[in-house]
Amino acid sequence: HINRTVEMVGLDVTRKIVLTTGMIRALEHLEDAKADFIAKITRFYVDFHKKQEGIDGCVINDPLAVGYFLSKDLCSGIEAYTTVETEGLSVGQSIVDEKGFWKKKANSYVLTQVDSQCFMHRFMTALFGRRGEGILR
Repeated sequence: HINRTVEMVGLDVTRKIVLTTGMIRALEHLEDAKADFIAKITRFYVDFHKKQEGIDGCVINDPLAVGYFLSKDLCSGIEAYTTVETEGLSVGQSIVDEKGFWKKKANSYVLTQVDSQCFMHRFMTALFGRRGEGILR
């Protein structure tokens, strides 16, 4: 029996869910307390992702995890044996045996694909109703 704990690693679907600086600017025009809060708390992350990865926005992986647990159709993946490195240069990194090289029983479901447009639509409309649709344009 496979432990249904979801590992968001491997092809890292979380990197495909980005709240862009354009979306954040659009949020600032909503005159909404939630929008103002999101714009305020993401400034640090936008700066970080720009400096470290050259991303124009910030990765919002926590909302994706919640979205996936609410609606499994957002992501798909593979069953694989997964372990976490406890020593050496890659300490803390998840290692996914997606090809079955180690011949160990799968112990996780690794998300490898995400419908980012569907997620962002659901995320914005859950927070702001129909006004959220305008942020995605």
